[in-house]
Amino acid sequence: MDKVEQDFATVESNASDKAREWGNVAFAKGDYGNALAAYTEAIEANIWDPKAWGNRSLTYLRLESK
Repeated sequence: MDKVEQDFATVESNASDKAREWGNVAFAKGDYGNALAAYTEAIEANIWDPKAWGNRSLTYLRLESK
């Protein structure tokens, strides 16, 4: 991986982390719709973020149980 690819991967990771953290806040408040949107944004920023995939899965389960 060259320097440009490394920089791009870092930017993707930071965007994913930021969106996932926003989703965590929404999820903790029970705002599952916004949490779902945030986790989806995190996945779109970095499809290799396993935490975003897991959090989005749990959010779907919570939405189904409502």
